[in-house]
Amino acid sequence: MEPTKNRNDHETLEIVSNATLAFGGATALAKDLGIAQVAPFGGPLAVSGRDFNLGAMIAFDEINAAGGIGGNRLRLISRDDGYRSADTVQHVSDLLEQDNPLALIGMWGAENIEAVLAKKLLENAGLPMVGVRSGVAALRKNPNLFHVRASYRDEVQRVLDQI
Repeated sequence: MEPTKNRNDHETLEIVSNATLAFGGATALAKDLGIAQVAPFGGPLAVSGRDFNLGAMIAFDEINAAGGIGGNRLRLISRDDGYRSADTVQHVSDLLEQDNPLALIGMWGAENIEAVLAKKLLENAGLPMVGVRSGVAALRKNPNLFHVRASYRDEVQRVLDQI
């Protein structure tokens, strides 16, 4: 099995753009294309969540300055879950109800993501989750998840290959 390649911001945003248009279809005609991130901006993984968020903001600004996607601007909608799965579920649910995003990006933690999947929030909304940051193999079976991190198995295999 070939290890998952790490993607740079532009590759990740290309995936977000394509997934947004594929999953979002008719709603992609809006002037602002809302892309949501629920991630740890506080708590034990705050640095990682904030770094991904900053990278997304910079990339969205660059894309918007170049004319957006089909003339539509990307808008990042962010919520801090503090790396608590109950907060992740609540924020995702609220975002789906209030902001109607076309995709979710940059979410952390197997427990947090599994909690969202257990509530069928993505499935019911027909949304992709792009930039998943978990190495758990079980999450790779869901067709709505697009990973930017190798599985734990692939990571260990790569280390062993180097020995």
